[in-house]
Amino acid sequence: MGAALVSLSFFQAPPTTLAKADEAPMVANGIRVFDPITALPPSVQLQFKCIAYRESRNKLVDTNVVSGAQGMYQFMPEIWQFARSYMPSLPATPNEANKIEQNAVAYFYWTRNHGLYPEWTDGC
Repeated sequence: MGAALVSLSFFQAPPTTLAKADEAPMVANGIRVFDPITALPPSVQLQFKCIAYRESRNKLVDTNVVSGAQGMYQFMPEIWQFARSYMPSLPATPNEANKIEQNAVAYFYWTRNHGLYPEWTDGC
């Protein structure tokens, strides 16, 4: 893994660039950050939107009472904790994370796995 994935600072937006004109930038420690999903090809962005809808109906805070999966993408606890080992500034659980943080973890796994795993492509 490259050092760029160690913190969310990887997702800093250049001073004159926003992810989308209709989205306000997130500011963390005085640094504007952008949604990393917007850096992906449009077809992949659509897949992520589909996944978030199918997994949680786009709810940032959502818990599966059977599996313990949480968040917009329904991350399993061990999957989230592994991502935190590379991005220690992430909150302890997906339900505590904002949209950009959850998207950063989804982006991390998409990059790490060279695409989407089959469990995330059902119906999308």
